[in-house]
Amino acid sequence: MTMNDRPIWRPNCFSIEQWEQLSREEQIDWWNASQQTLDGTRSPNHAADLYARGVITKNEVFLYVFERITVENVKSFLVTCPQEILNWVMDGANRLPSDGDDKGWDEFGLTSGRTYAPWLSDAEVRSAEEEHRKQLREGVRIFRAVMKSIGP
Repeated sequence: MTMNDRPIWRPNCFSIEQWEQLSREEQIDWWNASQQTLDGTRSPNHAADLYARGVITKNEVFLYVFERITVENVKSFLVTCPQEILNWVMDGANRLPSDGDDKGWDEFGLTSGRTYAPWLSDAEVRSAEEEHRKQLREGVRIFRAVMKSIGP
């Protein structure tokens, strides 16, 4: 696919006619802006709802949480998280490599169902995947530190 090719994917909020009237650059700009908006609202607090609706599985809950947890939202998550979900997250934290185990984290096989827009280069995809792994590892570190500070 070249940069002049039209994206195959069309968001549902556009009719076919509206979407086709946009240039490829306008389509890409729209897609990029929509992703930034989505990322800005990401919160670990949505894990229980997503699980209840069948959007994520029990085994995906802890990864969802760790990918989104921050120093700013961890306490809110702990206060609002149902105990069953929190137990799964704690179990997940126990199964992942320790914070200082760089080799273990490098070997940790993270499989995601992420898809990337066709106009992204291989380097951009690799960079996005690396950022994803960093977010996950940092989320685990934050979660463990808070859990350790509040004790058993």
